[in-house]
Amino acid sequence: EDLEIVPIVNRKMIQDAQSENPYALVPKSKLAGISWHQTTSGSSGLPITVYASRAERLRILRVILRGYRLNGLKYLETSVTIKDPIDIAKPNAVQKLGGYRHEYYDIYQPVENIQKSIVDKWKSIAVLKSMPSDLANLAWLIKSEGLHFPPVRTMFTDSEKLDDATRAFIESVFKTKAIDFYATTEVGVIAFQTKDSLGKYHVNDD
Repeated sequence: EDLEIVPIVNRKMIQDAQSENPYALVPKSKLAGISWHQTTSGSSGLPITVYASRAERLRILRVILRGYRLNGLKYLETSVTIKDPIDIAKPNAVQKLGGYRHEYYDIYQPVENIQKSIVDKWKSIAVLKSMPSDLANLAWLIKSEGLHFPPVRTMFTDSEKLDDATRAFIESVFKTKAIDFYATTEVGVIAFQTKDSLGKYHVNDD
């Protein structure tokens, strides 16, 4: 009975409020400071739009860079990233200066096209990054067809659960350890693994 009186906000309520007023959930005191917005991919079935100030975006950027740095990604290296186009944000301040860039490949393209496009452009890959299921699809194609793929130094996964079987499979095909990031569109990277963390996550307390 006590649980029934606890106020709960779900995504449908947020979506309905934003359909009437895009800034419905932004406090009036923060409206003037809003400098960024992005719509979530809708993995829950109900995409919503997230707003943030410059200071909040810089805080999110700082923890992303921390994860990259602790995993050995160098400033001028590019991540080969297979991603949903709706989740591709505009380049941040660091990327505009040439650092930590992404080369994006659309997850909705046939996996054969993705593999060929990557092979045609890259002789080696500093970071291969995508959701576990999309990396597994690519790995299955490479293994089952005996296809060439550039050597991968580091592999990042995010956006969905990385189970033990998928981890073992993609690590065996790409011959490198999978490093998982737990992140959301709303607040960025919450926690991440490193090559030396033995499967445990570093939690960003800021």
